[in-house]
Amino acid sequence: MNHMKVIPNIFIAVLMLLSAPAYSAQQGEYITLETEKQKTFKVYVAGPMDASRGILLIHGWLGLNQDIETLTVKFAKFGYRAMAMDIP
Repeated sequence: MNHMKVIPNIFIAVLMLLSAPAYSAQQGEYITLETEKQKTFKVYVAGPMDASRGILLIHGWLGLNQDIETLTVKFAKFGYRAMAMDIP
């Protein structure tokens, strides 16, 4: 993986968070999705259902924890439909 490409992408995401207009507070919820092979996994979603933009958050080695939930809600506050998926 080229880390030089990852750093600018993270920087852009942080700039978007700082410059986007704030929306009212959103609470997230866990839902369960199913693959075409009937394997289920859970995701934490937040943000307006009619959002014109979305973001997929993928957790680190600590799993889908409170930190990722908080980050998901932060993106939701800026108008994103945010989804954090739990990767086993």
